[in-house]
Amino acid sequence: MPSAIQLLIIGNVLGFLLQQTAGPAAMNALALWVDPSSPLAGPLTAPWQLLTYSLLHANVTHIIMNMFGLWMFGTDVER
Repeated sequence: MPSAIQLLIIGNVLGFLLQQTAGPAAMNALALWVDPSSPLAGPLTAPWQLLTYSLLHANVTHIIMNMFGLWMFGTDVER
């Protein structure tokens, strides 16, 4: 497996595990939208969210299907 795809898959799995263990706190910190009651509320108050929102997944089926698609199509694109 090419190195960039492997790093993306590992990053997504780690992000999913963080999301599952931290719960709503991870969503508030990493998602592109922010809860209005959060101290981070406001446009672009957390610029890292432009990258980290791609690490969040709804459930196990969602991440499995996304990582399968990334592996299947990403390896050809990376080559």
